[in-house]
Amino acid sequence: MRDLALRRYGDFERELGPMLMRLRGGDTVRRIREARRLRWPEGMAEEKQIDELAAQLTPDFGPWLALNPALEDVSRLSREVAVRLQEIGAVNDPVGALALKSSFVPWLLGQAAELLGASRRPLPVKSSRQC
Repeated sequence: MRDLALRRYGDFERELGPMLMRLRGGDTVRRIREARRLRWPEGMAEEKQIDELAAQLTPDFGPWLALNPALEDVSRLSREVAVRLQEIGAVNDPVGALALKSSFVPWLLGQAAELLGASRRPLPVKSSRQC
């Protein structure tokens, strides 16, 4: 019974790694796109490129995503996705593409609120249930 449970758990980990890689890689691409830093070259479909990125990066990142993802590992994965996007010509500056960017009006309102004594707002963080 124990051997069967270990075998099934191993199978589950091998299936989970590529799924999580696709999810996190797709989320990184989405964030770069929403920051308006992503321009796909002619003839490239976003979903196909995300699938290819996930397939390329799964051997390196999939196992630890399935076992014990840490913040620094997910940050490294995001950097690697941005670098790969630069290699295919979809991103000019991978570092700039990953930078937090807010529009001018919310930034200005935040600065004015801080000037009037409001406390600084922390960065938004997704809970582990949303990942």
